[in-house]
Amino acid sequence: MAKSVKQQILSRIYGGGRGWTFTPNDFVVDFKKWEISNSLEDLTNENKIRRIMRGLYDYPLYSELLNKIVAPDMEQVANALARKFAWRVQPTGETALAILFKTLFCFFCKSVRNFIEIIFFWNRISFGNISTIFINIY
Repeated sequence: MAKSVKQQILSRIYGGGRGWTFTPNDFVVDFKKWEISNSLEDLTNENKIRRIMRGLYDYPLYSELLNKIVAPDMEQVANALARKFAWRVQPTGETALAILFKTLFCFFCKSVRNFIEIIFFWNRISFGNISTIFINIY
């Protein structure tokens, strides 16, 4: 027996995992607009998904620590809006620096060295001075 449109959309949402943020445009290739709209409305009324704002939904993430559903991840929201409007998201400033640091940190953690000293120089926009960070990994 074939699955209903609502079940197929729900399967895709479950495939995205908890915390996945999406728009109706993510399903428009395979389904008609009215089918998507009705299915998302039904799933929202059944509390299986959450409507963040008009045209933006997420599969809520439950926190064991807080014992409640947490707010949507802003990076997921930004990516969903970028998909909807065909934008390109490019982090700048301190966000870009944080991403760069994570990338370098993971790269150096995988190396076989016992001690690594990394020095970063960057211009902090908020204060306009040069900052230095020393990171020692033992």
